[in-house]
Amino acid sequence: METKYLDVHIIYSDKDKKYLPKLLQQYKKFKIENSIYNWELSLKVHNNSGINNIGQFQRRLEIIKDAPEDHYIWFVDGDDEIIENADLKNSPENDIDIYIFAYKGFAQLPSKKVITVDEKYLFKDTFFNKEKGDYFFEGPRGMSNLTHIGGGALWNKWIKVKCWHNLFNYLKNINYENIRPNSSEDCFYSLYALNNANYIFYSINPIYQYRNDRSLVFNPTNNIIKYQSFLNFRKNHKEVTEAIRGLNIPYIEDFFIADRCCHLEKALLCVEIKKALQDVVDEFGKETIIDVLENYGDRVNSCHPMVKHLAYKYLTK
Repeated sequence: METKYLDVHIIYSDKDKKYLPKLLQQYKKFKIENSIYNWELSLKVHNNSGINNIGQFQRRLEIIKDAPEDHYIWFVDGDDEIIENADLKNSPENDIDIYIFAYKGFAQLPSKKVITVDEKYLFKDTFFNKEKGDYFFEGPRGMSNLTHIGGGALWNKWIKVKCWHNLFNYLKNINYENIRPNSSEDCFYSLYALNNANYIFYSINPIYQYRNDRSLVFNPTNNIIKYQSFLNFRKNHKEVTEAIRGLNIPYIEDFFIADRCCHLEKALLCVEIKKALQDVVDEFGKETIIDVLENYGDRVNSCHPMVKHLAYKYLTK
C-alpha cells in the first residue's frame, strides 16, 4: 500500500493559547479512514506571537518553503477544532492534488449559547478533473464553480506542496516577498494552489470547525470600527487582492465581487462612515458600489439593513 504524508501545522497566537490543549487532544484522536493509501501524519505547532510573530502570510510561506513537494499540508488555526475523522471511501485512485472538506462554523454568544452552522457546497463526495474541464457544480447554494469552492480558507484543505511550485519566484516578480497582511492571506494560498492542481476531491463529511466568536455577525458589540482599523483592513485586502490578480484563474470575478463587498461592509461599520464610504467609492467608482448595494447587498451581511439603505440613498441622491 502506497504511503501518503500529511503534515499538520497548528498556528496560534497567545490570545488563543487557551484553546490549544483541546485542539491537541482532538488531533491525537484524529484518523483517516477508508483510504486506499497508508497515511503518515506529523504535527508541528507554531506560536505566532511576540518576537515570533512574523505574520500569517510569512509563517505559511516559511512552512511551505521547507516542506517536501510530495507531502500534503493541513494548516490548522489554533482557536479552531477538529471534529471528525476523515472518511475517504469515495476518493478515486487518482493522485489527488487537493482534498477539500465540508466544515462547520461555531460561535459562543455573550449569553453563552453556542451557534453551529454547516458549510457544504455539494450534495455528495465529488471528484474534479480539471484536465477534463470539470469546473462547474450544483449544490445547496445553487450553481457555482471550482474557483469558488477551492478558494477561501486553507483550514478545510489538504494541499500537496507541489501545487505551490514556483511560488517564491511569483512573489519575487511582483515585489511581494516581504508583505505581511494579517487577514485574507488564505485566499491567495488556496487560489495559487488551485491554479496548479489537476485532481481535486471534495468530501461532504466535515472534519473541521472554525471559531467565529469574533465575527461581526455573531458579536454585534464588535460592529463599530475606528477609521484607522478600516484603513488597516483595506491595506491588507488590497495586498492580497493584487497578489491574486496576477494569477491566471478562470471565473475569478466572483472573488473580486466578494472583495468589494468586504470593503463596503467595513466602510459601513466605520465610525466615520461618510469618509470611509468615499474612500471605497474613490477606488471602485460610484456606479460599482451602487451595483454592490443593489445586487449583492446580502453579502454585506454584518450591517443593519437601514445602514445599507441610507448608504444607497446617499450615493444615488
